Amino acid sequence: MKRKPKEFIEIGGVTYKAYRFRRKTDPTKTDYKVEIVCPTCNKKRLIFVHSLRKYGSAECYSCSRQKKERFRKKCPVCKKYFSGIKYWIKKKKYCSVKCAGKARRGISTKWENRYMGEKHWNWKGGVTDDNLYERIKFRKKLQRSIFERDNYTCQVCGEGNCYFHIDHIKDWSKFPELRFEIKNCRTVCRKCHYYITWGKKMNDENKWGLNYKQN
Repeated sequence: MKRKPKEFIEIGGVTYKAYRFRRKTDPTKTDYKVEIVCPTCNKKRLIFVHSLRKYGSAECYSCSRQKKERFRKKCPVCKKYFSGIKYWIKKKKYCSVKCAGKARRGISTKWENRYMGEKHWNWKGGVTDDNLYERIKFRKKLQRSIFERDNYTCQVCGEGNCYFHIDHIKDWSKFPELRFEIKNCRTVCRKCHYYITWGKKMNDENKWGLNYKQN
């Protein structure tokens, strides 16, 4: 429903229709907005009285911005020129988000090439075991998919809300060719995995294999 003007306010020799609004920060106090028409695009809008008194212009933001002087700048990535108003182009370094992303990736690539492998300060001659690489690769690629296939349920005791492990039916160390075979893997709880591995029951205080828990 359109508001009706409560009164008329005269600013700079011009009479405007005034509308009363409650302040969002303090509902007990009110402010006045006046209805003005942009002389360039002829669009009507409401602005605060104090804004009109301060700036003294009825032009809308887009029309006033088009009249401002524009400056050109060269993008360091694509070597193309782009333009903008003075305060905006000072802060702008690249012509687009795409070019900014390319620049950031270039910086990160330089850092990685500088400190990877033998150039890294923690390099110890490549002593990481191949078995560890295999386990990390298995955990990243297959672990979650096996949990989802078994519906986050232990395939031995049927427990569904506990810490889970992946059990290789044919041993990891004795059958390396079956390590990444999904049919050779099943979801088990910690207690069942402990019993399968060591042949004895696990104590409740034992923290062996705190690996993964269903969220």
